[in-house]
Amino acid sequence: MTLDRATPPAPDDRRETIRVALVSPNGTSGLGGISRFCAYLERRSAVVPDVDLSVHRTIRSGRPVLRMLAEPGILTRFALRCRRRRFDVVHVNIAPGNSTWRKQRFIAVARAAGCATVAHLHGSGYDEWYASLTDRRASRVRRFFRSVDHVIVCGRHWYDLAVEQLGVEPGRVTIIPNGVPDTGELADPTRAQARMISLGLVGERKGTDVLLHALARLPDDLDWRADLAGPGDVAAWTAVRDELGLTARVSFPGWWPEQVARAELAASDVFVLATRRENQPVAIVEAMAAGLPVVSTAIAAIPEVVEDGTTGLIVPADDPGALALALESLLRDPARRAEMGRRGRQRYEQGYTIERSADRIHTIYRTLSVVAGKEPEGRR
Repeated sequence: MTLDRATPPAPDDRRETIRVALVSPNGTSGLGGISRFCAYLERRSAVVPDVDLSVHRTIRSGRPVLRMLAEPGILTRFALRCRRRRFDVVHVNIAPGNSTWRKQRFIAVARAAGCATVAHLHGSGYDEWYASLTDRRASRVRRFFRSVDHVIVCGRHWYDLAVEQLGVEPGRVTIIPNGVPDTGELADPTRAQARMISLGLVGERKGTDVLLHALARLPDDLDWRADLAGPGDVAAWTAVRDELGLTARVSFPGWWPEQVARAELAASDVFVLATRRENQPVAIVEAMAAGLPVVSTAIAAIPEVVEDGTTGLIVPADDPGALALALESLLRDPARRAEMGRRGRQRYEQGYTIERSADRIHTIYRTLSVVAGKEPEGRR
């Protein structure tokens, strides 16, 4: 069976219900883009007659010891459900580190029960993590990705990793960018006091330090404020903010639920993400859906989503000076912000809606479900 990476295969003629287990660390309730995308996919799947998708968490506690103790029971219960033919397709979200080793076990029990399997490469920095592995562990990762029926990636950068480094056959890899729903809440990014907004983990990986130092470099005559919303060690970063003299302009409101985040995006003028390690950030697509210009870094699939100079500005990672210049250029030009936001919104409508993303994933489910239960483990 071959799936084209650019165009999903034609759906199978049968329209029996396809039972899908979507396996993800925190399900739909985690504080991050993977959980948010799971929620979007679950909602979209609920209105598709032939797809019965359920979300399964692999982590039940934030405490490492309790998490480790609970994992065997979670895996055992999942294996029993697979063996009882509860699922046709098992779709696992993959991130670096323990996520990969954990999902290997879930894929193994799914294959043993005859379920079709999909690995969805979602986690950030997977290329760097893979490059850091010993030869033995790298070989184990390659075997894992080659063992699944299909691999979904979020951009060309990750397609190249899957094919060229992980050794997955090109016909078994499909690029499907993350999509988000359209709430109809649109920004008017022309305010005199420009509001910048960033969504994501507050910490080193998302470049919070780079962003704060860039904001500290902005000329004094500019009128702006910034909200850096997300989980993390907010107290430590608040201290850095204060040391840089940004107390009156920068706030850390914590994690915003989906509805709050959408409203806050619509009340902003510029979206900024100074990230160091990424995959394809859901927050950037949410910003485009809201009609905001995006300023971000040349990391992973971000340049594939944000058209530099058209829907936003792309700068090198770890470069507060370049980031400050990009932000200043937009803060001084409300008309340019509005035009970039408009073009970003168009780009979202053309390629990054949840309907487009989910429907292509459903097509893969339909194709793979044909083999579910017919070829038990050992078919390769």
